[in-house]
Amino acid sequence: YTDENNCTDSNNAIITVIAPTDADAGPDNAVCLNSENIQLNGNPGGGTWSGNPLVSSSGLFTPSQAGIYSLIYSFGTGTCLRKDTMIMTVHDLPVVTVSPSSAICTGDSTVLVAGGADSYSWTPNEAVSATTGEAITVNPINSTTYNVVGTNATTGCENNQNTTITVNPLPTVSAGPDQTLCNQPIAVTLTGTPVAGNWSGPNITSDGTFTPAEIGTFTVTHAYTDENNCTDSNNAIITVIAPTDAD
Repeated sequence: YTDENNCTDSNNAIITVIAPTDADAGPDNAVCLNSENIQLNGNPGGGTWSGNPLVSSSGLFTPSQAGIYSLIYSFGTGTCLRKDTMIMTVHDLPVVTVSPSSAICTGDSTVLVAGGADSYSWTPNEAVSATTGEAITVNPINSTTYNVVGTNATTGCENNQNTTITVNPLPTVSAGPDQTLCNQPIAVTLTGTPVAGNWSGPNITSDGTFTPAEIGTFTVTHAYTDENNCTDSNNAIITVIAPTDAD
């Protein structure tokens, strides 16, 4: 430097040029929507992450939105700053469907059908025809909620859906006591409970009128269907004998 008096002096500085340390964000990655948060680890440690609001500066990635994201790992400062990019793919979940909730009667079965994925697993595993597959047959004793987990074969992502099968009890039906009648064409009205049921069998009408037509033993059936469309029945034995002649 030369000042106003034309006096000059100088000083030296040493500039050391070093190779920057490369930043490594690691391999590209893929996760499922709403899976657990992922702690990203760049190399060397101590750098910062950026590129998307889903990742914190310390590298905590929250997969709360499906999409493809470029996540940048930076290491160093100034002219030694180096960056590397990781591609993070967040796969959407399969939209799993299942047969709607329904009701059956005690002793009956129904088929549950799932959709929207490539493979399926079912719980609980009691009273079912299978625990895997698109369609299963269930025969629960009590009302049961079934859960199906569907998995996308390409992404490995899974989702689930529930359906409830309500089991209605069978009605209590009685055909009444067994009876012995004489073989005469005299109609006898049988009374079953509930009274609104239907009768069937030999020599009997649907409303329960039995008319002897021959000697023998006959089984008649009283059936009833309730408000849940559940049906049960009960039998009575009608014995027809020859009348004793009066003398």
